[in-house]
Amino acid sequence: KLAKCGDDCKHEDPNIDMDFGIFADEWNAVGWKTYSNKIANYIEQDVTKRDDNFMSDLSKLLSIIAINEDQSIRNTEELLRTGNQAIILWGPPGTSKTYTAEMLVKSMLETEKLEDVKFPEQSDKGCYELVQFHPNYAYEDFIGGIAPQVTGNTLAYTLKEGVFKIFCDQAKNDTDKKYIFIIDEINRADLSSVFGELLYALEKRGQGVSIPNFTENDYKFVIPQNVYLIGTMNNVDKSLVSFDLALRRRFSFVKMMPDLTVLDTMLTGYPVSKNVTNSVEEENLVAYIGRCEWLNERISTSQTLGLNENYQIGQAYFMKIKDFLPKIEDKGKVIITTLELEKLWEYHLLPLIEEYLGARADETEIKSKLKEIKGAFIQTL
Repeated sequence: KLAKCGDDCKHEDPNIDMDFGIFADEWNAVGWKTYSNKIANYIEQDVTKRDDNFMSDLSKLLSIIAINEDQSIRNTEELLRTGNQAIILWGPPGTSKTYTAEMLVKSMLETEKLEDVKFPEQSDKGCYELVQFHPNYAYEDFIGGIAPQVTGNTLAYTLKEGVFKIFCDQAKNDTDKKYIFIIDEINRADLSSVFGELLYALEKRGQGVSIPNFTENDYKFVIPQNVYLIGTMNNVDKSLVSFDLALRRRFSFVKMMPDLTVLDTMLTGYPVSKNVTNSVEEENLVAYIGRCEWLNERISTSQTLGLNENYQIGQAYFMKIKDFLPKIEDKGKVIITTLELEKLWEYHLLPLIEEYLGARADETEIKSKLKEIKGAFIQTL
C-alpha cells in the first residue's frame, strides 16, 4: 500500500508510483536503495525514532512485496524462455495454476485483456491458445488425423487438422511474435499417445518431422522457436513419478503450493453487485486465514489420514467462503460465522478430502478423525 499509494496517501510526491515501477523493472541495487530510502521517509521522517533494525526490516518488507507479487511471475517467465521453452505448473488443487498461466500470457504479451489475444485474435506482441486435456483427448484432436463426418445419411472420412498443428503452422509464418499454448490439466490425457512424434519436435525446435496423413507436398511439422508451452497439472490426479519420462525431461517443472496470504486481498473489497463491494472484518479475516492454515497443517501431519503436504487445499477452495457470506449493500463489513464455515466444509472441503482418501474415507477411524477436524474447523472465529 505504501509502494502503490491510492487517493488516501498523505505524501506530496506524485512520482512515487512511477518510481516503484522503475525499481521493480530494473531490480538493481541502486533502485533498491533509492526506493527503500524514499519509503522510509514516508513511514517515519524523524530519524531519531528509528531503531537499529529499521532499514533492515524495511528491506525485508520490500523484498516480500516485490518477490511475491512480481518476481515469482518474472522468474517463471524467465524459465519459460529457456531450454525447450516448455514448463508445467504443478501442485495441489486450487493453487491458481491456470490463473498463473494466464498471468504469464498477460506479462509476455503485455496485455490486460486475454480476449484480445486469444487465437486466432492477436496483438502486435502475439497470441495464446488454451485447451484442456481429458481422458478421451486424442492425437487426432491435438495434431490431426482421419475423422468421421456425417452428412445427412452419408458417412465419410475426412482429414482434420488438430488445434496444435494449426497453431504451430501459423506461428511458423509469424516469427516476430510470441505464440503461447496452454494445456490445462495436461496429465489427464494419455500423453505418449497425444504427443506422439512431437517429443522430437519439442526438443529439436525448428526441425521438421513427418506426421501421419499430412504428407502432401512433402509437409513437415515444426514447432517454431516462437512457440511457448505451459502445462498445468494436479499432483493429486497423477504424481510426477508416473509422468512419462520422455516427456518429463522435455519440460521444466514449477511447483505451486497453497498461498493463503492472498485471501487477505481477495476477501477485502470484493464485488457483490455492480457498484457495491464488501469486505470481511479485519480481525475476523485474520482468524479465518489462521483457521485455513491450521486445516492444511492437520492434513499434512495427521497420521490417521495418512496424507502429506501435497494434499493441502489451495487458496481457491478457501475463497469459496464468499459464496455463503451475506451481501451488504452499503460497502459494509461482513463476519464469517460458524454457519458459513460449515457450508464451506460440507460443500467444498470435505468432498475434496474424501477424494484424496479414496476408499479409505469409509473407514470408521477416518470418519471419526474427519468429524473431529470438522468440529475444530467450524468453531467460532
